[in-house]
Amino acid sequence: MNGCKLVRWPGSLGWVTHFDTTMTDAEFARAFEAGQIPNNEFHHVDHLRLAWAYLVESPSVDAATDRMRLSIQRFASSVGKPEKYSDPMTIFWMHEVAATRASMPVGAGFEEMLLAYPEMRDKNRYHRSS
Repeated sequence: MNGCKLVRWPGSLGWVTHFDTTMTDAEFARAFEAGQIPNNEFHHVDHLRLAWAYLVESPSVDAATDRMRLSIQRFASSVGKPEKYSDPMTIFWMHEVAATRASMPVGAGFEEMLLAYPEMRDKNRYHRSS
């Protein structure tokens, strides 16, 4: 997979798994779009990283959300689980990532956001907010 590897580190909410930062966020997004990231290696924090990349690349939160929606729907269908896609959950997380990104210093990256906002790693935040 293009020299990327999974890394794990302990976080306040347990072990966090994500792709090594040998790939830029943009490269990660392109690998995801090309189907090079297997389902069993695409976890919550990877969804957040994809959201971050789309927010960086898009002119607005709405445009990034549209990209995310299409990409995740395509991915869910490709692994035979189209019913796993949730539009309300996608919108929630896109806005959460956008808000945390906006609060970060100029030039901060995805890793810095995770360190500054460890609660973002909690995939159950969506269920507690609804």
